[in-house]
Amino acid sequence: MRQQVEQLQHELEEWKRGHRVHPRRVRQAPIGKKPGHKQGHVSSGRPYLGEAEVGREVHHSQEHCRGCSQAVVPTEAVQTRYVEELVPARRRVVAHRLSG
Repeated sequence: MRQQVEQLQHELEEWKRGHRVHPRRVRQAPIGKKPGHKQGHVSSGRPYLGEAEVGREVHHSQEHCRGCSQAVVPTEAVQTRYVEELVPARRRVVAHRLSG
C-alpha cells in the first residue's frame, strides 16, 4: 500500500514540475445515449441483399489451400458473399461463390 501511495505522490510531483506524466484517473461512467435502436423499434440499417437481387454470379474455386498449399478436395459446400457494386445511375449485386 505504501509503495502505491509513493508511486502516486511521485507522479503528482512530476506533474507539478511540468512533466507531462498524468496522474492516474478513475474512469467515469459513459454519459449520453447508448448506440443502437431502442427495444421494440425497427433498426435503421440497410436491408439485407438476397438471391432475388443478384444481377450476375461469379464462381471461384481453389486449387490449393492458402494455409498449407496442399490440393483442395472438392466438396458440395458453397460459401456465398454478396457485394453491392454501385455503378453510376445503376446498381448491380454480384454473388461470389467459393466452392471447396
